[in-house]
Amino acid sequence: MSKYIIGIDQSTQGTKALLVDEGGHLIHRADRSHRQIVNDAGWVSHDPVEIAANVLAVARAVVEETGVNPADIAGIGISNQRETTVAWNRTTGEPLCDAVVWQCARARELCDELAAREGVAELVRDTTGLVLSPYYPAGKMAWILANVPAAARPRRRVSCVWVPSMPGWSGRSRAARSFAVTGPMPAARSSSTCAVAAGASRCASLWHRSGLPAAGDRFRRSVWHNGPGCFLPAPVPVHGVLGDSHAALFAQGCHSRGMAKATYGTGSSVMMNVGNEFVASSHGLSSSLAWRMDGVTEYVLEGNVSYAGAVKTWLRDDLELINNPEEVTDLCYAANPASHVYFVPAFTGLGAPHWASDAEGCVFGMTRTTGARSS
Repeated sequence: MSKYIIGIDQSTQGTKALLVDEGGHLIHRADRSHRQIVNDAGWVSHDPVEIAANVLAVARAVVEETGVNPADIAGIGISNQRETTVAWNRTTGEPLCDAVVWQCARARELCDELAAREGVAELVRDTTGLVLSPYYPAGKMAWILANVPAAARPRRRVSCVWVPSMPGWSGRSRAARSFAVTGPMPAARSSSTCAVAAGASRCASLWHRSGLPAAGDRFRRSVWHNGPGCFLPAPVPVHGVLGDSHAALFAQGCHSRGMAKATYGTGSSVMMNVGNEFVASSHGLSSSLAWRMDGVTEYVLEGNVSYAGAVKTWLRDDLELINNPEEVTDLCYAANPASHVYFVPAFTGLGAPHWASDAEGCVFGMTRTTGARSS
């Protein structure tokens, strides 16, 4: 009897599930989008309850719509938004606030205050390989703890978690007390100075007190819990958890030192595998783990653009210049090649290698002939 794997990709714009057979063939796919919650200050949020429900819905759909026996699901793999962060109650598993999306720079003032203290920015960079920026979960977690009343309760009742961990407990609220799907890669991207995932065990107690779930190898023992809303007859192993950009690096075969990829989605990422020795960037790139397999850890260097494909959504929903994202391709081909109009979509600042969180979007090179469909 055939066995199957469900691949879950929880991305910025939506959630998809892929049903794959033993031969690696795609059997079925299901998608569901979720709301982009943007307030007047430009803060970007997601509803974690909506995301959790969507994860279950698409996973259920690929099984039920194909008639596959749920008992034949042998494992699950998860790829997710990497830095999107939410606080939740360890006892009930209920989120305490909307998720702070990776694009959101609401922790900018907090990070600026820390950066003004002598040696703090250097400590973060030297310990984690990442700059002190509101882009990473550490700043988002600190903002939540300082601004969400429910998260200010004793730390033993509150955990902060980034979205790669969410699908693991989405099927059972009680699971929050003892279960969080994570791994070395998402843990390393937290930007916490307690880099447990990179082997700094001396920081373990501080890591625990920060509200972060345990890192290290715990993800290898994770299972998809058979709780309320779950359609599987028994717990199923979660065989891997990677952030979406790292998962793309692996899926595109960049398994050797020097291999690189560029991916284009809500944002854009250029990432290079630098092998099994950590490489610190002197040019503003992010240095982090790629993955850990068979006891070997590999590392990456990465540059990021926060708004890439998401600009199409902005053009459609906010400017109402297009009816659907597909129109953009035709508009690009129809544009005047002599035009020198440039648009910089720095809606929430600029990411690596610039790290200008106070930057704003702008348009350069406009003339009297510039129009909605002529540049």
